[in-house]
Amino acid sequence: MDRTLFSLAVRPWFFAGPVMAVARVALVALVAVFAAVAATGCRPARDTRPLLRCEDTCARHAAACSAEQCARGCRLAVDREVEGAGAAVFACVAASRSCEEPIFARCAVRQGVHADGGPGVPKSFPDDD
Repeated sequence: MDRTLFSLAVRPWFFAGPVMAVARVALVALVAVFAAVAATGCRPARDTRPLLRCEDTCARHAAACSAEQCARGCRLAVDREVEGAGAAVFACVAASRSCEEPIFARCAVRQGVHADGGPGVPKSFPDDD
């Protein structure tokens, strides 16, 4: 068999010999594993769109509020939605029967870890005079 450059070009290395048959199987298996991993991918992050999730929660819990009122209120309460206290905020808004911005703000302040009003006033130091 003539091993000239032309014969190697006609019969590429990928299709030659028994050792290459094992290499082909390994390559196909590697591609299959890569395709399976790429197809499953990673789970999307939970907090990809907190404002949209907040507006959906508002529409479900505070049905008396319009879409515009929910959008404005969510700008005030979106941090509570991210913290996981969004449902409690909108339950408070629904109980108040008003969808004004001060109601959203008051309900947001009274939920979650912020419900106690935050830390107290620091002690004052005595004057040196």
